Parts: sequence; C-alpha cells; structure tokens
Amino acid sequence: KDAFGYYLQSMEYLIVLYSNKGDAKTVHTFFAKIIRSDPGHQLKKSFISPRIVQDFNRKRNQMVGYLKIQCPIPQPDVSAGTLKLTPNTKGRYPVLAGDLTVLISKENYQPVTRNVTVAVGQTVAVQVEMVRTLGSVTILTDPAGAQVFMDGVLMGDTSGTAPPDYLKDHGDTIQELGLN
Repeated sequence: KDAFGYYLQSMEYLIVLYSNKGDAKTVHTFFAKIIRSDPGHQLKKSFISPRIVQDFNRKRNQMVGYLKIQCPIPQPDVSAGTLKLTPNTKGRYPVLAGDLTVLISKENYQPVTRNVTVAVGQTVAVQVEMVRTLGSVTILTDPAGAQVFMDGVLMGDTSGTAPPDYLKDHGDTIQELGLN
C-alpha cells in the first residue's frame, strides 16, 4: 500500500474504535475526512460492522455528487483540484459537491479544463474533445525502401517515420490517406 492507503486505513480503524466507545460525533468527523480525501472510498472491511458502513454511505450521500465524463478518448485521467478521481462501477466519478475545476488529460493529448457546479446526489455530464499533441505514422511498402512524400515533401523512405510536429500540422493529409 502507498501512504495514502495507510492514511485511509488508519482512519477506518479509528472509526471502529470511536464507534465502539459510542462517540458518534468523532466517528462522523472521520467519515467526513475520508470522504473529503477520497469521495469514492468504500468501507468494505471485514472488521467494520454493516451498521458503520451504512452510516458512512449515508454521510457520503450528503456530501457527494458525480461527474460523467463524455470523451471519445478511452480512460482519460480526471482530477478535481488536487484529487485524482477514479470512476465507480457505473463509470461516474464521485466528487465533493460544490464548484469544481475539473482537469481531463491523457498522455499525448492537450489537457482540457472545465468549471462545473455539482450538487449533492447530482450527476453532471462533462463533454470534452481532446486534441492529440503527439503521434507518428509508420508506412510499410513492398518492396521496402520506397520514398515517402507528404504534401510533396520527401519524408524519407519506408524504413523511417515522420516527425510528430510535421504530423500534427498535416493531419488532414494523413486522414485522407487513411493512415490515422
């Protein structure tokens, strides 16, 4: 486990301890700390009673809304503020309710930022288009060693690749050739 995992686990143990002592106020304080740290966190430990899990879920339902990221790029990285978000089993991202700045990113794509307001229990759809920043194309010919021209510019022979900057500026040509 990483340090964050141990942090969450320590709070789970404290929840059990304070619950056994009958200190509901402290238990709910720890519930809120866990939810603020990881809005999608699930209490499913064998040492935690079903009643505590039920109380935790009720508290989370009072604090959390959801984002539905609609993006043609599969599995983008999504964060809100400093929190890296993880989708739940329904593909929605649990977030603390309120005004959020959401960052959607993926390696080799230009990141996208959206400002959204999420109410408790609400799912907000966030539609994004991502622009590829890097890429390459490999062209195979038979026989090997044929010269490759793009927009009339010699790019090399079929043993090489075109530089990403050139591909970014000539995406229409690549698409026309069916090479994207």
